[in-house]
Amino acid sequence: MHHIRTSVLKISQKAMAEITGRDQATVSRWERGELEPSRDDMERVRSFARSRHLRWNDKLFFEVPDDDAPVLRRSRKHSHSHHGATA
Repeated sequence: MHHIRTSVLKISQKAMAEITGRDQATVSRWERGELEPSRDDMERVRSFARSRHLRWNDKLFFEVPDDDAPVLRRSRKHSHSHHGATA
């Protein structure tokens, strides 16, 4: 959902919450992988994207592009303690 919100829709968590009828904390939990959006949530996001004439593919709900997984990348970097660090 982070990729959809930031790279496709280019909106804030608050705006995503308004679109889905959820609160900002729920959107944050989706992005951290703590909760999964419901089918209704996904349908609202899809409808919003289409209403803006944005290119849409439902794969976006299930496949995060490698270049837009900042939370996962940060976790991996921290788990590989300072390999290749330069001063």
